[in-house]
Amino acid sequence: MQAAYAAFALAFLVSAAAAQDYPTKPIKLIVPFPPGGGTDISARTLANKVSESAKWTFVVENKPGAGGNLGVEQAVKSPADGYTLVIGQTSNLAINPALYAKLPYDPLKDLSPIALIVSAPVVLVVAANSRYQSLADLLAAAKAGAVTYASPGTARCRISRASCCSAPRA
Repeated sequence: MQAAYAAFALAFLVSAAAAQDYPTKPIKLIVPFPPGGGTDISARTLANKVSESAKWTFVVENKPGAGGNLGVEQAVKSPADGYTLVIGQTSNLAINPALYAKLPYDPLKDLSPIALIVSAPVVLVVAANSRYQSLADLLAAAKAGAVTYASPGTARCRISRASCCSAPRA
């Protein structure tokens, strides 16, 4: 994770050399989730490290709601002057377009990626004494409608035969 912060800071320092007059005011970093979570902690750590290295001022603003959509929308509607950044993640850039029929932004058209700042593996686990001993066992039970699961996002639901393992919406 330290390498990701260093790469991000280096990218900013290189751009600073090319444009000596940037920034002339604080840079807003929108976190589209509540304070205290992993995204917020990563954003604040990043802002602090870049501030220390480049001597820039960052203002971290939490804008939670609608699975991250409100914060991303605020960033998209801000002037494209380099003074508003948003932390995007899988939920608000890849999953939400499949969950919401109409979003106030198109992540592919309205946003430009700058850097990958955090990569977090996700694992599927069950209790050691579970009847599921393989992914195939779990999927079979899910297709039969016998599985419930927890999710930190807007996609919480009971898996049904109709939705289990179906292809995402186009």
